[in-house]
Amino acid sequence: MKNKDLRANKETVLKNMNKDTDAIQYGCKETIDSSQKITISWNFWQVPSPSNVLSGYMVGRPSEEEIRKLEEDALKRRLEWEPNQQAMKLFEDLNVFIGHRVHIQFWDSIMSMLDEEAPPPLEADCKDVVILNVDMRGDVFPQAYLVIDNIGESKSIWTTT
Repeated sequence: MKNKDLRANKETVLKNMNKDTDAIQYGCKETIDSSQKITISWNFWQVPSPSNVLSGYMVGRPSEEEIRKLEEDALKRRLEWEPNQQAMKLFEDLNVFIGHRVHIQFWDSIMSMLDEEAPPPLEADCKDVVILNVDMRGDVFPQAYLVIDNIGESKSIWTTT
């Protein structure tokens, strides 16, 4: 990853796109239509980790041997991880929001069952989209961030469709 133009102002707020959510929606507040709305339903920036190999298991539990193999596989994928084409395309797609007031809504499937678990949608001025090298438990990985400012709670809520 050779991104030498890593612009970040200390007075702005960095919001990490790498959240444990099912979907994150970004859109320009002024005119929200399908061409100005992005729904992120898969986290292409997620770095493999042995600590989350059981995420997604709904019923039952794998054997200790299966868990060990899953952890080994996660460690191998972690060593080889770098942003793929989809991650870089998402990064490029988000650049359209720079200079606009944006609406950001995080979504997780648990929110449909527990309303109080939902973080409120927010509005902010999108200043930039950057890639920063982030220390993640002793390993450094590039991660995409939105640089936002003038953050406030949004009164509108989007659907996930």
